[in-house]
Amino acid sequence: MRLTPETRALAFTTNQSQVLAHFDSPFVVCALTLMAQGLAVLAGDLIRKHARRFRKGERHDFATIQTATLTLTPISTARAAVIRIVPQNLQAAAQSMQQQ
Repeated sequence: MRLTPETRALAFTTNQSQVLAHFDSPFVVCALTLMAQGLAVLAGDLIRKHARRFRKGERHDFATIQTATLTLTPISTARAAVIRIVPQNLQAAAQSMQQQ
């Protein structure tokens, strides 16, 4: 049986809505978030145990890199959010201007 593009899109939308229905519960989202954070803690602890110690002078370099990373990460995250939101707002504004 061959699926047409319309049938494929409908099947994908149906499957997607069924999967997303599981995430409507805040308890499921909370449980998944706690599990992900627990795994991150375990991974960080494992890396810390197997990593070598800093040599003299390397600690300062690491502090500089850490500060830069912690500063630039939120900026890039905000930029990505703006890139997604602004075009939608511009389209809505353009449509409302056309209707007037």
